[in-house]
Amino acid sequence: MDVHLAPALRAFVDEMLASGQFGSESEVVGAALRLMIRSERSLAAFLRWAEPRLEGGAGRVLEAAREDALADMMQEMLEEA
Repeated sequence: MDVHLAPALRAFVDEMLASGQFGSESEVVGAALRLMIRSERSLAAFLRWAEPRLEGGAGRVLEAAREDALADMMQEMLEEA
């Protein structure tokens, strides 16, 4: 796979390599993708939890996020777990 990055992303990869946290560009990209997967799965789980609790369904969830209610809802979800 050949990946072309914007200059700011390239600079970040270089910074991570210089820090010694990663041994290769592939390791940096792999770590970033793993975080993206975790983020997507967490959001999907949250939406599955939140949707039945909100009048209006998923659209209401997104509206709640804009209203800064998302943090409170996520705390409630964690307390129920």
